[in-house]
Amino acid sequence: MSLLNRGVLKHNDFQTTPEGGLYLDQDGKRRYFAEYAKELTTPFTVDGHDFTFRELFRRQAERLAAALTRDEPYESFRLPC
Repeated sequence: MSLLNRGVLKHNDFQTTPEGGLYLDQDGKRRYFAEYAKELTTPFTVDGHDFTFRELFRRQAERLAAALTRDEPYESFRLPC
């Protein structure tokens, strides 16, 4: 929604399917994935610690692997509301 609200994606970036669905055209996909990559690497602070979503995804995958393979407790990350 943010990409639509900021004008990164526009109505004409979407194509309809015969079944009534929507998909992004090539230019829309290019802009979407560029913004997605930027979002993954943009740092933010939680409880005085700097993170990126890419780092958090990796950390969660490592915690899940440890819980499954070494029977360690799994602790999920939650963004404060």
